[in-house]
Amino acid sequence: MLFIWWRGLPNALMSSVNLVRDSITLHYVGTNYSADVLAPFGLAFSWITSFGTSFLFGVALGISTIAAHAYGNGRYDRVQKIFRKGFLFMLLLLSLMSTFFIFSSPLMKLVGVQA
Repeated sequence: MLFIWWRGLPNALMSSVNLVRDSITLHYVGTNYSADVLAPFGLAFSWITSFGTSFLFGVALGISTIAAHAYGNGRYDRVQKIFRKGFLFMLLLLSLMSTFFIFSSPLMKLVGVQA
């Protein structure tokens, strides 16, 4: 039981740190800027956090499921390959998503949305 608790501790700490970071950021923007700035910032912040995190967690769960299947079948040589390819795939997705989020303002202007 201690092993399971110890393995889950980093994930729990990461979630807590992210919550505190997001709360501090929204508090700073809400304190120093008007509601006209806070509303779109909060919406964009929630979209980036929800969409990006959920998508990447889903891919990571899929990769771990495939690796667990290979491990259960006794194909230990494939487990390392699956994790390596999965890690590279996650980096590719992260870089594509980051590029999309960085250049979201010009993309929104391109489709006619005022950014």
